[in-house]
Amino acid sequence: MTDPPDLRRFLEASAWWTGLSEDKMERVHREAFVRSYQAGATVCARGSPSLHWLGAIEGILKVDTVSIDGRSTTFAGVPAGAWFGEGAVLKGEPRPYAVVAIRDSAVAFLPRATFLWLIDESRPFSRWVIDQLNARLGHYVALIESFRFQDATARVAYCLSELFNPQLFPGTEPRLVRHPINELNK
Repeated sequence: MTDPPDLRRFLEASAWWTGLSEDKMERVHREAFVRSYQAGATVCARGSPSLHWLGAIEGILKVDTVSIDGRSTTFAGVPAGAWFGEGAVLKGEPRPYAVVAIRDSAVAFLPRATFLWLIDESRPFSRWVIDQLNARLGHYVALIESFRFQDATARVAYCLSELFNPQLFPGTEPRLVRHPINELNK
């Protein structure tokens, strides 16, 4: 990324933004910030404090964990335009997963205190977070069902389709782009 990402434009394009009053918008603008990460960099380590709600401005991220014996599993891919990590922020517990940049990425950070203040002070924001959590729950129930009842091809199709959920990932275009294998393994 050569130009710094436009945090203001990202915030204002977020589905929850239009429900905020001017004073709430001003506080979010003041307190949110952006960090950029190269492909392969860790955005948040597993076990780190959940001090921020995260938004993918550019690039793509993965939410994953590694078992004690070294086996890795990815819980979700997070494309640009999506906010995530609200569960860990709400609980105030260490993150039960790592967040890693798959491609060069820019990430928005909204402090936990600001996120919780919005929950308390903005009914539209609270409603949006409830809808977001419900969408995630529905996604994970369907994922478990897919893994228990479907063949490998159907499971792969489901995992790809999750990137196009308009509630969870509103900025994703409804198309796949083929990338050379060596780019994916960076």
